[in-house]
Amino acid sequence: MVIAFDLRNEIRKTPELTPSWGDGNILTDWRRAAILGGNEILAINPNVLIMVGGIFYQLDLTDVKYSPIDLNIPNKLVYTGHFYGFSWIVLSWKLFSY
Repeated sequence: MVIAFDLRNEIRKTPELTPSWGDGNILTDWRRAAILGGNEILAINPNVLIMVGGIFYQLDLTDVKYSPIDLNIPNKLVYTGHFYGFSWIVLSWKLFSY
């Protein structure tokens, strides 16, 4: 059995705020919030996995390369993303590997 906590599904822009990754803004930095939330869950149960999706409907994990998440317990993080056929204008979504 695998038990995982998906911290938030489809981070997206609101009329007031635009999500960010790793800029330290306490109102918009999804990376910061995911680290805090993930570590809180792992402090209660270190045997579960923490799932963190990208920003903008979970489509954008670009900044993970430059600013990855480092939880207090190693090997408990799973990055997740969504791929929709309508996400990008391409001839065929099958041409790309997510």
